[in-house]
Amino acid sequence: MPHQTFRILPGVDTNKTPTLNEAAISYTDLVRFMPDRTGMGLVQKLGGWTRYIAGGFSNAIRALKAWSDLEYTNYLAIGGEGTVGAQVYRQSDNSILDVTPHTLVDNLTTGVSYGITTTTNSASLTLYTPNVPSSASYVYFPTGINVGNVNLLGPYDIVTIGAGFLTFIVPEVLTPISKITAITAGSDRTVTVRFSAPHSFYAGEAIYVDGVDTASFNGSFVISSITTYTITYTQTGVSTAASSYGGVNSMIFAEAIDRTFKKEQYAR
Repeated sequence: MPHQTFRILPGVDTNKTPTLNEAAISYTDLVRFMPDRTGMGLVQKLGGWTRYIAGGFSNAIRALKAWSDLEYTNYLAIGGEGTVGAQVYRQSDNSILDVTPHTLVDNLTTGVSYGITTTTNSASLTLYTPNVPSSASYVYFPTGINVGNVNLLGPYDIVTIGAGFLTFIVPEVLTPISKITAITAGSDRTVTVRFSAPHSFYAGEAIYVDGVDTASFNGSFVISSITTYTITYTQTGVSTAASSYGGVNSMIFAEAIDRTFKKEQYAR
């Protein structure tokens, strides 16, 4: 049987029964008819908006991004001007989480109730501060300090927060450098770093040396060998023998901390 063109008559005819109302619509809701070139009506679903979030925002919205997680929970990221900032709406419980980046700055040299406490050589430290960010944030030390024989420099993820305090973990805990020496081997030199307590570095690990009073020791290196109290690595392109006791702010970090990446992240 050959195909034939079927056109629906525009409008809604409620006088005829559905049987008699051939090629027409007897009842409907939320549709409209758009005329075509022949004057016949094309049925089109009536568009529009429905409220997705019960509340409103005081400033202009500039960006929206919707997605679902693996458990089919729907989210909507909202970006706007002023106090709107960046927020995430979760449809399952109609909650809104403010994820706007913020930077909180403290001067811990003032006040008797603020500061950092820890036990000697512990990986966990507690920072007492009136400005407590969210647990999804991190704390950043722009200059190196030593607390309980733990050197602090750069960013550290916050583990827990409380009323007036937060705790964070230092991935690599070590005592300050006791002595650092270098002997020449052609165009390169072999550097040995000694600590006053056992360390947790391993051969093949990438490290970053900073704060040594003899600046030529500072930089990124890969450990070639270790003992209980020392690490050894090769410093390429430097042929000058040297020796130092490190200095007050000397320290070593595992490059796995990824200081550069986290420094460039927003501080919430």
